[in-house]
Amino acid sequence: MPPKKRSHIGRHTAAAAAKKAKRSAINASAVAAQRASEDPQQRATRLATNAAVASYDAASTASDGPETRSKRSAINASAVAAQRASEDPQQRATRLATNAAVASYDAASTASDGPETRSKRNAINASAVAAQRASEDPQQRATRLATNAAVASYDAASMASDSPETRSKRSAINASAVAAQRASEDPQQRATRLATNAAATAASTFSTHSHDSDQQRSTFQRNSRRRGLTILTYIYIFKLKQFTLTFFLEILDSLDPIHVSKYLEFLTSRDQIIIQITKVCRPFYDDKFLKNKVMKPLLEAAYLRNLEKKSLTQIPKLGKAKPVPKTLYEEPSEFKTLYSLKKNNKALAEEHLKELANLELNCADPTLKEKTYLKLREIENERNKLLQFNKKKCISLPKFETPTPIKMTKAAVLREGKVHLKEEEAELKWLEELEKGGKEDRQFVKWQNTMKEQDMKQSMLELEKLRLKSKIIREDAILAKEKLQEENRRTVLQLKQETEEMLQDYLQQQLEEEQQSKKVVQEVAESQKTVNDAKKKVHEQKKKIVQDVQRGKQELNAAALENATIEMEKRLEIIDRIRVLTATQQYHNTKLFDTTETSGLGLLSEMSLAELQERLAVMKRWEQEDQEKKRYEILLSKQKQKEAIKEDSHSKIFDDEINVLQRLLEEKRSRRLKCMQPSSKQNSRKSSPHKQTGKYMEQEDSCKEKVIKDIHVTFYPTAREQSR
Repeated sequence: MPPKKRSHIGRHTAAAAAKKAKRSAINASAVAAQRASEDPQQRATRLATNAAVASYDAASTASDGPETRSKRSAINASAVAAQRASEDPQQRATRLATNAAVASYDAASTASDGPETRSKRNAINASAVAAQRASEDPQQRATRLATNAAVASYDAASMASDSPETRSKRSAINASAVAAQRASEDPQQRATRLATNAAATAASTFSTHSHDSDQQRSTFQRNSRRRGLTILTYIYIFKLKQFTLTFFLEILDSLDPIHVSKYLEFLTSRDQIIIQITKVCRPFYDDKFLKNKVMKPLLEAAYLRNLEKKSLTQIPKLGKAKPVPKTLYEEPSEFKTLYSLKKNNKALAEEHLKELANLELNCADPTLKEKTYLKLREIENERNKLLQFNKKKCISLPKFETPTPIKMTKAAVLREGKVHLKEEEAELKWLEELEKGGKEDRQFVKWQNTMKEQDMKQSMLELEKLRLKSKIIREDAILAKEKLQEENRRTVLQLKQETEEMLQDYLQQQLEEEQQSKKVVQEVAESQKTVNDAKKKVHEQKKKIVQDVQRGKQELNAAALENATIEMEKRLEIIDRIRVLTATQQYHNTKLFDTTETSGLGLLSEMSLAELQERLAVMKRWEQEDQEKKRYEILLSKQKQKEAIKEDSHSKIFDDEINVLQRLLEEKRSRRLKCMQPSSKQNSRKSSPHKQTGKYMEQEDSCKEKVIKDIHVTFYPTAREQSR
């Protein structure tokens, strides 16, 4: 582009900017002149209208949805940002100057206003701002703060990006605007400005030192408010008739309106007064007294005050009753119209019937054609074919002894085909190798296969030998266990017999002593002649007898103790051996009772626990034999199936050693079963009770019974252990 054209474009833009600046300055001066010429009433109306418009905008924004609010705030913010981004530095300077001039003029006008207009304007502005901020939701608040922050940041950025010339111009414009404002103000405005500045500085300096004085002032205000409210309550309750209502209202106007409104709400609400009275009177009076003497009269008086007073002498005048309507005794017109319509419809129906009776019905001929009859017969025959009332039952398939041939699936056929192909390929390779000069290894392969079969047979024989040996060892262990149990039972029986013999000897000794004492008594009776000598003899004889008896008792006690200790040691040794043998078994603590006794109910199917155990053992033995037979049959069937699949007739593995081992196993099983039978019979024996003779005998019997019970628990297994 040539330099002439560039200079021409720059001049054109500069002229346009100068025109815009002039226009904005003219508008600002017009606004300032208009606001300077208006009186205080016009200013108050202008501010009130602005506040009303702001409150209306706030209400409209509050009634909108969140989406519309966010859209509107975004549009406003974008419009302001676009406007400020498009303006040049001169326009920005003029905008800031006009804003400063308007703010200074508003400050001067507010300073020149009276206290009433200033307080009204402040109240209107505060109410508008409070209503606007109370109505906005959190999203609006966030957008407002974001727009303010964006505008402030944009102004700061624009000021920082300005050149020194524009800054100096802006400061000069601001200074000139302030100087023009201060030159145009009258002495009263200057005095108010200086007074406001001085008050602001004094308040800022005094705010740091006035904390204590504020607390004192707040307490003084609270006390004065309480005193005023107490005076009001006294006048309202007691002296309202003496003073006029206007005087009472003037007192209310002089106080704080918020506290007065709360006070009047409290006085007019009956529930709050009742609650307050109960709170005050409850610590001093009983609840019944409060209800009957304080609260009930107040509530009844309020209710009676609202009731109308009835005169007992005069009769009350009642209102006239409404007369009965004439239409009550007349039929409505709707019924008449319905009756007439019914008659007309009936007449029309009769006419239609007459017309139809005169007409001949050609379509009512009941005869059908031959084709229709044939079709109906075909349909009936088809339906009869579907019926199956006399159908013959199917005959079941015969049970063939020979197994049915299994059908080969496609996969099995393919597998067999692959196997045959592999065999053919192997034979072809072998023939090719023979043609080339290879050796025949068929004999070696046959020999190798025979050796493998022999090795397999030997391994199978060894496995069967091991299995039979393990079974024989198990049978030997069972027999050894049964032998131990029989030995223990024999020892117990011997101990029982020895104890019985000892008791019989002791009883015989007591009988002999009684006979001797009887003889002595007879001799004493015969020798009554010599009483003194007889007494002495008897006394001496009694002493001797007592001494002999005591000696005999001591000897018997010592012998019994020695025998008991020896027996107990033997029993403890036997018990220790049994516990060592049966350490792995788990014994259950069961009550001791005679297993051979029945319940005694008199039923036909009664049996004792021992008999039941024997029968259960027999049943379990049968079940085990059946299971072994089934297992043996299953194994045989599996072996046959394997032989059929492999198509190799393997010879059964029978050897002399295996036969010998099997015979040994069967013999030991038969011996074990024979040993089981007498053990069950011994369990069925009952223990006979002994006669009790004296306290000493009872103690000995109880001790022996305890020992026998312990031995019975250790030696005789329970029903569950026998089943195991």
